[in-house]
Amino acid sequence: MNTIKKPNTNTIFTERTSEVSEELLELLNNTILGTPGKLRYKQTTLEQTLRSLKNLEFIEIKKRNRVLGTAGFIHRETWSNHGRLKTLYVRYLSVYNPFGNRNRAKISTGRKARANNLRDKISSIFNQELNSTFDGENQSGLYYAFVEKENIQSKRLCESFGFKATGRVCTYLFSRFFPKKSSNIRLLTENELSEFNTNLENFYANYSLTFKDLEPRRGKLLGIYQNGAMIAGLRAFPVKWKLIDVPGFSGFLMQKVLPHLPVFNRIFSCEYFHFLAFDHIWYTSGNQDSVQKLMEHACADFSINVGLSWQDEKSKLSHYLSKRAKLGFLNIVNGIVEADLMVRWANDEKKEVIQQPIFISAVDMT
Repeated sequence: MNTIKKPNTNTIFTERTSEVSEELLELLNNTILGTPGKLRYKQTTLEQTLRSLKNLEFIEIKKRNRVLGTAGFIHRETWSNHGRLKTLYVRYLSVYNPFGNRNRAKISTGRKARANNLRDKISSIFNQELNSTFDGENQSGLYYAFVEKENIQSKRLCESFGFKATGRVCTYLFSRFFPKKSSNIRLLTENELSEFNTNLENFYANYSLTFKDLEPRRGKLLGIYQNGAMIAGLRAFPVKWKLIDVPGFSGFLMQKVLPHLPVFNRIFSCEYFHFLAFDHIWYTSGNQDSVQKLMEHACADFSINVGLSWQDEKSKLSHYLSKRAKLGFLNIVNGIVEADLMVRWANDEKKEVIQQPIFISAVDMT
């Protein structure tokens, strides 16, 4: 652990660390994700996920032993047909709000001012740390993060750190009440991984911010075969979120009515959202319809009726999912959820990199 500033009993100070402390876990476990007025949730396997991520570093803002705020960065060497690029994906950005669970009308002006001053001080410290990451490095690089389009609060927080919205990511919801397996789809063996990876690299050759995160492998890799050749593939792994708030009439239906009805309770739950995360999706020319077959097979294999996939809106895969794929009942009810790609450049700005579709790992989104 590298202490940036030596603390005393009353000073707010910073630490950089790759350790997952109990204080950090407490802050992140109490962080509600999602958009105010929309779906809000908490992750249920946060500690397990944190300890499994490679090259993850935290900047912690602390007072005494209390973590007041944190930003997590996953260091990556990404590439595109424009070359390699050092990137830092901002995964966990959370600032302590001492009045977050109280009635705003009951908070005194003095307390509001102190809370705002604390937040401003934390933001200032984060900005200093962000600037220092690429100090002395004569190379291009960027920080990037994803923020739901309607989450104005999180977007403003990112903007206060110098991030700008430069692209759009779409979340596609896939569902089947009675998913079926396909006889020409199978779980890949170690001997078939080379063929999967070759097709994967070819499919994403014109994407940017690509990187490999299949080792150690999470979930299952599935391939669909035709005449002995693999024509499409994907990765799927299970995720469970604890639902905090699903507002509006549709939220009332999803949490209070549909979970108690036969058939619909296969998709909807009162307390949790259980789904498969899909990524590393690829297909050979003319075989895009294989994607929904793979998704349905995975749902049947895991006995989970819902799946989510995140795609850059500029990509051909996004165009297929939005225009041609039959995604199912949940997509009809909820539609496509959009998020902004937030980027902050270090040193030289290379706009051509983000003009291409970006590669998105489902691990980053869950």
